[in-house]
Amino acid sequence: MWIYTRDGFYSIVEDRLNPDVLLVRSWVRGVLESLFPDCVVEETPRDDYAYRTRLPRAEVALAIGKSILSINYENDQIKGGNLTTFSVGRLVLRCSMIWRSR
Repeated sequence: MWIYTRDGFYSIVEDRLNPDVLLVRSWVRGVLESLFPDCVVEETPRDDYAYRTRLPRAEVALAIGKSILSINYENDQIKGGNLTTFSVGRLVLRCSMIWRSR
């Protein structure tokens, strides 16, 4: 699952060794700590995501839920977004249109 927030982009998958744990990954230092302040971040510069942490499913769900409940804007691109946010949004829209056409 991919999650985009104002703080960054997260890739979330099940841990191969423990189905009760999720592996949360990011390309950018500090992004994981913004959503999970107490997490232990593993640096993996040679992997597809340079930063990752393993957390219980419930902890990930709670943090994402809190992030959703704290939304206080109508349109992120207009009120606080920047070129990067806008570009990512356009890229995701374009990709989803390509995937739907298959």
